[in-house]
Amino acid sequence: MTIELDENFRLSDARKLSKKIDADIKRVDDTLEYLFSMTQPSSVDTTKEIVQGGKRVNVFDKYLGSLSKKTLETKKSDLQKVQDILVDWINSILAIMDEYEPLKKKIIELHEDKGLSFENITKIVPYSLSHVKRIYYDYKNKKDIW
Repeated sequence: MTIELDENFRLSDARKLSKKIDADIKRVDDTLEYLFSMTQPSSVDTTKEIVQGGKRVNVFDKYLGSLSKKTLETKKSDLQKVQDILVDWINSILAIMDEYEPLKKKIIELHEDKGLSFENITKIVPYSLSHVKRIYYDYKNKKDIW
């Protein structure tokens, strides 16, 4: 899995992606636990079934063979690397946001996290539209350096 942090990538996108990666890591962990810590459950029918070509194959064994421990651990490792990059990016963005005074920080959070338009932000904060844009684009220029 690769991650592309372009100029349109927002903090809210990063948080959503982080939750998705956490769920994927948990799913891989659950699969590893299921496949390699349990013996073959009695509820699984291990009789051979006819598959394409007329051969008889144990479908459960074939499934287990396709999911090797090494493959799953590699996938988990890749997901954790992407998660680490994402966490570093989020931390750097939050550090940049901490440089601003509270009201300017709120403007950035409203646009980045909540996805509010600049017009809607001007209804919340006592700044003009052009000033709100200026604050956000100043932040965005600092963010793009990362």
